[in-house]
Amino acid sequence: MSDQVKKRKGLSPSKQVALAWLVIAVLLLASARFAISDPRSGDDLHFTLPGIEHVGLYTCPFRTLTGLPCPICGITRSSAVIMRGDLAGSFRIHPLGPVLILGLVHMVPVWVWILFRKDDDAGPVSTKAFTIALIALVLLSWAINLVRHFKFIEW
Repeated sequence: MSDQVKKRKGLSPSKQVALAWLVIAVLLLASARFAISDPRSGDDLHFTLPGIEHVGLYTCPFRTLTGLPCPICGITRSSAVIMRGDLAGSFRIHPLGPVLILGLVHMVPVWVWILFRKDDDAGPVSTKAFTIALIALVLLSWAINLVRHFKFIEW
């Protein structure tokens, strides 16, 4: 018995990462589906749920404290707009919104495949590549949002 290698209980690291991304994707897609901009302000969001008109407002805490847009300010509004079919409007709100939605639509089946496969190897490179690309795109879009905030360019 001591010579036998004990199997590790729980999820492998690659399955943990896939599960985390899958949860993030579901939460983002669900929030984008039910989010609408406050008609009085483009910065606040209402969430509409079936049978309930409006559920609270959300304002970015980073923006409230600093007066600057955070790296993902506008991503939920942008995602909500693209899920309603307005690609140009989505890009105007946040350039990463459409890219993120298309990336999630592409990656969700990959993450589900990772979770349900039998072997526990490192998994496809696409999850790591997606994570690195997402971080790079968030930093790039934050730079764009800061340029827009300080009105160096009109958007």
